[in-house]
Amino acid sequence: MPKVNTNLSAGPDDHGLRLDRFVSRQAAISLRAARRLIERALILVDERPCPAGYKLRPGQTVTVDAPVVTVDIPSETVSASSGPRARAPSDPSASSPHIVTATPDYIAFFKPSGLHTVSLAGAGGPSLEAELPRLFPQRPVILLNRLDLGTSGLVLGAFDERSASRFRDLENAAQVDKRYLAMATGDMPAAMILKWTLDTTRGTRVKVLSALSPDPLRWTRVTPLARLPGATLLEVRIAKGARHQIRAHLAQAGFPIAGDALYGAGHAQGELKLHHWRLEFPGFSAKEQPAWQDIKAELSLLDTPKKEN
Repeated sequence: MPKVNTNLSAGPDDHGLRLDRFVSRQAAISLRAARRLIERALILVDERPCPAGYKLRPGQTVTVDAPVVTVDIPSETVSASSGPRARAPSDPSASSPHIVTATPDYIAFFKPSGLHTVSLAGAGGPSLEAELPRLFPQRPVILLNRLDLGTSGLVLGAFDERSASRFRDLENAAQVDKRYLAMATGDMPAAMILKWTLDTTRGTRVKVLSALSPDPLRWTRVTPLARLPGATLLEVRIAKGARHQIRAHLAQAGFPIAGDALYGAGHAQGELKLHHWRLEFPGFSAKEQPAWQDIKAELSLLDTPKKEN
C-alpha cells in the first residue's frame, strides 16, 4: 500500500513542475490518481487548493490529508482512509456528501437527497453546513446556494467574502449557468421557457402568478432529453433562481417533478427527482451526475454535445 507523506516540500529542481506530476512522483502513485486527489481538494499547496496544472515554486509545501490506496481496476478508484471522500468522477453511486471540485477561490460539494443544506435555525441536526468541518477542515467555507431537502446535487462554497461577492456579481450579470436534471411526469413535446412571476413570501409553498417576469434571471429554461413511459427526463437551466423556482414552474406548466409532494399532487411517490448536476461561471466548472440507477442509458446523453438554447 503506497502511503503519501503528510507534507512534501518543493525543491529547486521542482521549479515550474505541475502539481499533479509532483504529487505523482513524490507519492509513487499514478498521474490519474494524483489528479483525482487534487480535484477532491485532498492536496493543498501552502494550505490552499490548486488545480492540477498549478506550477510549483521552490519552498512551497504540498500537504496531503490522507493515505492513498490505488486499486488496479479499470476505473482506477482512489480511496482515502480519512478526510473528504475520493471517488472516480464516473462513479455516481455515492450518496454521502463529498467534495466535487475545488479552485483557490471556490469549492463545490455534493449534497444528497434528504440532507439539509444549512442547519435549521435553532434546531441543529444533520446538514451539509454541519459537515463542512469534516469535509474541508483547512479553511472556513461560505455556502453560496441552497438546495431543497429532497433535491440532490451541487452546492457551491467560497473561501472568502471577496469571492462570494464576485459570484453574486456574476449571478446578477447573467454569467452563472446552473443546470438541473428533473424527471417530470407527462410527455413534454418540446423545449420551453417558463417566465411566470413567483411569490415567495407566503409560507412554505411558492405561489405562481399570472404575470410574466421581465427579468431573464428568473426564467426557467427547459429542454427534454429523453422520453420514458409516463415521464420526460429534462435538463433545466436557471441563471439565478428563487426558492422552489423549478418545482413551481414545472408544476404550473403541467409537468410536476416526480416525487414532489408539495407541487406534484398525485405524483409524490418516491424521492424527488431533481438534481443540480452542472455549474459553470468564468473560471469555474463543476458537474456531478445523479445516482438514478434506473435511467443510466438516458443519463449518458449528458455527454453528447448539443445546441444551446
